[in-house]
Amino acid sequence: MDTQDDDVRRKDTNDQLCTVSDSQFLHGLIEWDQASIEAVNKLCRAFLWKNKREVLGGQCLVTWDVVTMPKRQGGLGIRNLRLQNRALMANLASKLLSGTDGPCFGWLARWYLQNSIPHTANQQDTAFWRSMLKLIPGIQSATECFPSAGDRTSFWHDKWTNMGRLNETFSVLYSFATDTHCTIQSQMTDGEWELGLFAPLSDTAHQQLLQLMDRLQHIQLQGDYDRRKMIVTGREPTTKDLYTLFSDRGMHWQQYEWVWQCSIPHRHKFFLWLAFRGRLNTKDNMIAKSWCHEAGCDQCPALESVHHIALHCRTSSWVWTQLGLQHTAATASSISQFVQEAQTNISDNTWPVCFAACLLGLWKARNDRVFNCKQISCQTLLTQIADYLRLWTCRARRDKQKLLTWAHRISINTS
Repeated sequence: MDTQDDDVRRKDTNDQLCTVSDSQFLHGLIEWDQASIEAVNKLCRAFLWKNKREVLGGQCLVTWDVVTMPKRQGGLGIRNLRLQNRALMANLASKLLSGTDGPCFGWLARWYLQNSIPHTANQQDTAFWRSMLKLIPGIQSATECFPSAGDRTSFWHDKWTNMGRLNETFSVLYSFATDTHCTIQSQMTDGEWELGLFAPLSDTAHQQLLQLMDRLQHIQLQGDYDRRKMIVTGREPTTKDLYTLFSDRGMHWQQYEWVWQCSIPHRHKFFLWLAFRGRLNTKDNMIAKSWCHEAGCDQCPALESVHHIALHCRTSSWVWTQLGLQHTAATASSISQFVQEAQTNISDNTWPVCFAACLLGLWKARNDRVFNCKQISCQTLLTQIADYLRLWTCRARRDKQKLLTWAHRISINTS
């Protein structure tokens, strides 16, 4: 009976894996419409912010566009479905242009890539091929080719020689090409180069033709399949590399190294990410959402914001005085500026972890005051922060002793 149950469970697991695999395959075959993507994103937003099927706009603390950015660029690294769909389709297109062995790729090449690699669709092309054509120029720009047969590499648009892309290096000659999307194989007959050009050539085009033929005379095609490699990574294109390429916005979030520390638990990383973005439900943000009418701090006469709670509130002064950072906290206008200046003065790579524990303790002390009407003492607050650091040493891969030193500095003289 146990064996039969195991077989049933194994079959269910295999069915689920096949379903996931099939959905990913189909996700890479068709271009998702915006309405479908928005419907899935709506469910994802509701799950992230409220763990429910629906969520109100004010409950989404950060816009979804920022949430789906890579962590190094200031997001949570959640997949952008549009870009993921595009990366999967681009991976399929790159395999087609790489001469990958497979019946489907061979059939597509015989049907659509006869002596040229087009960039625009014909009227009779299918929706699938129209989607592929949108991605081919991007694949050619992001990869370099190592042709063998030359039937999947563009003569003019691909980078396949040390001269760069020929349409850029020999731009005047390129303007005389009879087929600007021709393959390398189509420009060679019986081992000799025969370029398809409109006659007569201009003087400049003729000079460029002589230069090009001089460099091509030692290049011969031999082999079965062309190969492509990403210019950035130096390896064959993968869905991950293509997604990274599509999602890159050319920026680096300064707080990345402070938030995504392996010693900090995941839920607290999420809290820290919201804090650095100023998106915690402090009273200044709640006023903007019309959730409350009183924006003042319950400890001192000032607007309650995450920067005030962490740096300028009476409770926070206990913590920073204990660490000898009271002046730095008082003069800093934001927690990012404070962490940066303290990092410069301290020169300790575990300082961001210590700051995370301090901010977490201050936030929980604030919540106790607001929601439980419970006033926490200085000694209790510092002890809680020290306990966080001691607990997090279990997650640290290295520098455990440094974290224990921070815990000792915070807890000293509190007994």
